[in-house]
Amino acid sequence: MEPIKEFSRTVLSLDNCIIPTERLLETPSIKDGMNHDLETDLRIVGCEYIQSAGLLLKLPQVAMATAQVLFQRYYYAKSFVKYHIQYMAMACLFLSSKIEEDCRRLRDVINVFHHLKQKRMGRPIEPMEYMGEEYFKSKNTVIKYERYLLKELGFCVHVKHPHKLIITYLQILGLEKNAILGQKAWNFMNDSLRTNVFVRYSPETIACACISLAARQLQIPLPQKPAWWLLFDAEYKDIQTICKELTALYLRPMRQLEDLENEVAMLREELTKKQIEIKEVNLKLELPGSMDSPNPTSPSVQTVTQSQLSSRGGSSQPTSDAHKGGGSHESGEDDKGSKSTPPLVENGQGKPVQRSRSPVSPHKDTASTSDRSHGTTPQAYKSIDCPIRIGNEDSGSELVNSPLSLKENGLPKRYSKDYENDRDARKKRHSRHKERRERHHQRSASRERRHHRHHREKEHHKVERIVSYTDRDRDHERDYSNRPYNRHR
Repeated sequence: MEPIKEFSRTVLSLDNCIIPTERLLETPSIKDGMNHDLETDLRIVGCEYIQSAGLLLKLPQVAMATAQVLFQRYYYAKSFVKYHIQYMAMACLFLSSKIEEDCRRLRDVINVFHHLKQKRMGRPIEPMEYMGEEYFKSKNTVIKYERYLLKELGFCVHVKHPHKLIITYLQILGLEKNAILGQKAWNFMNDSLRTNVFVRYSPETIACACISLAARQLQIPLPQKPAWWLLFDAEYKDIQTICKELTALYLRPMRQLEDLENEVAMLREELTKKQIEIKEVNLKLELPGSMDSPNPTSPSVQTVTQSQLSSRGGSSQPTSDAHKGGGSHESGEDDKGSKSTPPLVENGQGKPVQRSRSPVSPHKDTASTSDRSHGTTPQAYKSIDCPIRIGNEDSGSELVNSPLSLKENGLPKRYSKDYENDRDARKKRHSRHKERRERHHQRSASRERRHHRHHREKEHHKVERIVSYTDRDRDHERDYSNRPYNRHR
């Protein structure tokens, strides 16, 4: 019996959502030039906006917590420099409302974030235009960011919240009747959503840390022998780390979103400049002038022997001093061994020489494929010096740079200067044809309108004519009945 084959499957567990330490230290935002403090402020402000917007939209706390956890997860995979924080916060809240089955309209989400931004910046609160350009731009961007979020997280958007665990742990510890302790631990849990503890530790450890911090502030003793956190599979080191993160959050000053967006915009400009510089450097490396000298022993450079030149009626005299002593070593074996020879061209001295088989030069990757596919003319084809080998490999040969025209060099027609002029002429001709078609459509439309108007007028006149005929017949009958000889009929 054959063994059962195990196929690949998708495993959805909370262990996949815990980010390793390597990714926590080298985030995509830090790789793009952002410092750690600015990234932390952006995370705090983004989660603060999500929490405030959720309260105005009257969403349950579970939906707001889910949105903040998704927000934290996404920006450990993508950079704040490349993805706008406000649109991503809207997308997280909009998606979490659907996940927790308490949906809100996208228009309401956009209006609430617009209201919060104006209020926090101290501006006069003005509602967004109902069918304005700003609304449609925000709507399309939020829908696109929601798709980015689902794609990056692999549709793994499940979150296990430790809120219920707090109540369960307090019942086990016998402190469920202490409402102040439970409320304070619950508040610490909601505040911890602004930090990255939900992507670093399990929900059980976070619940233990919130209970420990609340009991320490209220000076309520907890069992130590044995330690109470061991009952819930938590470590004391992790509990202390989470407590320090929450304390640092309360001591950190709150920053405005506008100031953070200005700093991110500067980083975005610097990143764009670096990308442009890298493209320019790569373009220079692709040009022929920046390459090394061609290899004389390269098989792509073809050779021409003296016997081949004499058999084709060409001059047997060498073109340089290096070939004067190599004529006596030529033999007929080269003629027999070569089945087909490339065509001969004349060099600057009027002597027939053999052209290279490569269209531009023996170098590789002279012009990139992207330039050819888009029909643009690369700079590699503007000035061409085609290296040509004269003589035999055994007797010694020399590379001669023969300036060949584009047509002689066998290049595609689209790389010639005449083709560029023809292309411009075709563009102008196409624009003229387009204008002519538009004028034709306008004339056709006006002609059709005139036809309909004439038809309506004709129908109106026909109705008037029928009405006039009816009135005339009625008058005629009345006059006929009033005549003396018809009065007694």
